[in-house]
Amino acid sequence: MTERPAWLATDNQRGYILGLARQRVMPVNVLHKIIALCKARDFTKSQASKVIDDLKTLPLKPATVAAAPAARGAGILPGVELPIKFALPGASVGAPDELLFGEVKEYRGTRYVRVLRGAPGDFARIKPEYALARRMVAELEKDVVGAMRRFGTHFAVCGMCAAPLTDELSRARMFGPTCYAKIIAWKK
Repeated sequence: MTERPAWLATDNQRGYILGLARQRVMPVNVLHKIIALCKARDFTKSQASKVIDDLKTLPLKPATVAAAPAARGAGILPGVELPIKFALPGASVGAPDELLFGEVKEYRGTRYVRVLRGAPGDFARIKPEYALARRMVAELEKDVVGAMRRFGTHFAVCGMCAAPLTDELSRARMFGPTCYAKIIAWKK
């Protein structure tokens, strides 16, 4: 492998320039020139320093406003204490699987849906495409407790938290005593 001459711009400089260019307001043709410069083999350190100085004089792009919590998913299963795990018939949401396993969680006030692959204790969590997530939520809203119970039945665990069920009453309900109390509370 050949060594780059010391006078050529480093990869860090090139990356920094591209990052600055994404943050600044400028005509598209200027942006294309900057990208072309960064890709050029003979782009020098002194040229890179000049481009950095010039970019810093340009105004920043306006900050994007974050969506309101309701638009980002705070409205998913209102009143249901999270997290929950569930199983939906694959055909009901357009999935090829016989059962589609998932969970609904909340992070910083935003509720989100994930598809689960694997087994309790070792699930891989996969972010579904938007359309699938909407179908999953719509199907869940029809019968959330039934979907949770279906999950518990399939894996022989609590349908809400996926903990092992240790007594006969819990196995009959498919929910442990703590989770069952939560379900009774939010169903009222």
